[in-house]
Amino acid sequence: MIKIVPDYPDVVIGSRTVTESKFQVLNFMNLIYDCIVNEKDHNSTGYSNLRPRSDNLTYEIARLVKNEEISKIYYYDINKHIYNLIEAIRVNLETSSSNETRKLCIEIWKNLLKELTKLFDLKYTLKYENK
Repeated sequence: MIKIVPDYPDVVIGSRTVTESKFQVLNFMNLIYDCIVNEKDHNSTGYSNLRPRSDNLTYEIARLVKNEEISKIYYYDINKHIYNLIEAIRVNLETSSSNETRKLCIEIWKNLLKELTKLFDLKYTLKYENK
């Protein structure tokens, strides 16, 4: 298991600052990862937490895009590189809860984290835990 440990010690939740949005992006990435690996979140009606967590992640990313310098993201296709990855995780998990699908979604999640880190200069460490 992977856990993202955000490196924003002075973040104030509810401040609506860029720093808080970066912290929240990492927070929702952790929560989405939990949906991928936690079989208890899946039941006969699908994943109970996946869609709201994906929506919250998308919202925080949109806040960052709005607040970042335009020159940094001007030629970057957010839909192609970010939102499509979030949607791929959601659609794959809502379609199948097999181990193969979970492995695929973990790889997509890692690519998403890499893209988000590069685009928004996110600060964190990864903590690897055994289940």
